[in-house]
Amino acid sequence: MAKLGLGQLAPDVNLTTLDGRSQQLSSFWGSGQPLLLIFLRHLA
Repeated sequence: MAKLGLGQLAPDVNLTTLDGRSQQLSSFWGSGQPLLLIFLRHLA
């Protein structure tokens, strides 16, 4: 995946929530609340 430039929007990816549900990233953007994404890498 290409790097994003300053001011570019992140791609609208499909995320899995902690309870296992699938949700589009864009569904979080319109709420007006800050959003913190944490990426965990499983090394097994």
